Amino acid sequence: MQVTGTTGNCFGRVKRFLLRPLWPLTLGLLVALGGMLAGQVAVAQSDGAAATVQVQEPVSVLQAGSAPRILALLTPIVIDTPLPDGLIVDSVRIDRDQVTLEAHAVSAPGASAVLRLLLLPKAQAQADDTLSASFAIRTTKAAESPAAKALAQRLTGNIVANDRGNLYQVQAIREDKEQGGASRAGDIQRFALAGLVFCIALMGSILWRRGRTGRWPAYERRLQLNHFLPAGLQLIIFAYWSLYWREMTQIAPMIALEVMAALLLDTLLHFWREDKLVLSGGALPITLSTNLFVIFAPGGAWLSLLAVTVALFTKHFVRSSRGHVFNPSAIGLLVVG
Repeated sequence: MQVTGTTGNCFGRVKRFLLRPLWPLTLGLLVALGGMLAGQVAVAQSDGAAATVQVQEPVSVLQAGSAPRILALLTPIVIDTPLPDGLIVDSVRIDRDQVTLEAHAVSAPGASAVLRLLLLPKAQAQADDTLSASFAIRTTKAAESPAAKALAQRLTGNIVANDRGNLYQVQAIREDKEQGGASRAGDIQRFALAGLVFCIALMGSILWRRGRTGRWPAYERRLQLNHFLPAGLQLIIFAYWSLYWREMTQIAPMIALEVMAALLLDTLLHFWREDKLVLSGGALPITLSTNLFVIFAPGGAWLSLLAVTVALFTKHFVRSSRGHVFNPSAIGLLVVG
């Protein structure tokens, strides 16, 4: 259906207002309003999460590199070496906070274990456990054979005799939901503010040129496939992450606002360099790849904005006759370290 007459003229004026020199103002206002709204939603979510925060006690975890010392506790028994009583200690599993020892019959290696010992933090000791300097030693499975019971006693005695302590370290557990939510909200609002600043700078540059020359700047669209193809692939990766990483849903609004702010900055730099308004998708893969390689901690996402800003300035002003010299995203990430 073709719109004619007064209605068509109105639509035409609105289209020229948005798509000719003043479309950056519209985008900037959308960034600012979207940032304020998303920031308030993030704050509300963090306030809701704060009601469910539970304070957890510090836990004991095995120190890094403690495996050789743990195996030495069994001396003179050696792992995977048959013992005279027909048994073999052939399984030692070292987890974050405990050690599991298993022994099998040499004649039936595929059968279930005839002996299982747990080495636990002493804070988890029960009445029947034997204590060494580091562990509470618990027999969780022992066959009704004298050989298995004797091996359990030998292993326990060796561990008690050889344990010199200092195998655990206390690790505090903190709940950062409230702080993380509030920090993400602050990041979102910073990106909205950056977009508004870029918008004001662009509109100021346009109006200054209008006042100097009496003409609006020329307008050009440079929407290239080599910008949208990598951006599409990067979005697929982000979508895949969101299936398994819950925090991705908190980061997504921040990335969306950063993309819009980067588009405004890219347009501003085009205007400074070419004296024309250029609508380009070049900022899309730069911004998405920056966030793809580095997910900044809550409260530190301004580094992502700095990396994108450096990348775009490098793209526009460090150039040769063939185009930009460096990979913009790589330069931006290199600068922020």
